[in-house]
Amino acid sequence: MKLEFCWHDMRGGHSSPVTIRTDIVDAETGKKVGFHVETKTPGSGYSRHVSLFDGTYQADFMRPEECFAFVKGVEQVLSRMLGSASETQVSEQAA
Repeated sequence: MKLEFCWHDMRGGHSSPVTIRTDIVDAETGKKVGFHVETKTPGSGYSRHVSLFDGTYQADFMRPEECFAFVKGVEQVLSRMLGSASETQVSEQAA
C-alpha cells in the first residue's frame, strides 16, 4: 500500500472562503481510498480534514504536515497489519 497525498498552497489574497477537496489514492491499486479537504477563511485561518477508508480513519488538523503524517501513519499501520496477515497465511499453508 502506498497512499498518495497532495496538498495545495492556499496562501494568497483570498477575499472569500476557499475550499479544495483532493482525493487520496492508493498508488499500487489506483483506487481512491479517501479525501483531504482544506478550507481557508479570511480572518479565521485554515482548517484541514482527512478521511480514509469510508471514514474509518479521520481527523482534523491545522497544518498540512500533520495531514501528511496522519496519512503516512495510517499507511504504515495498515501495511504492517496486511503484511502480518499474509505472512500468517503463508506459514499456515506451509504447515
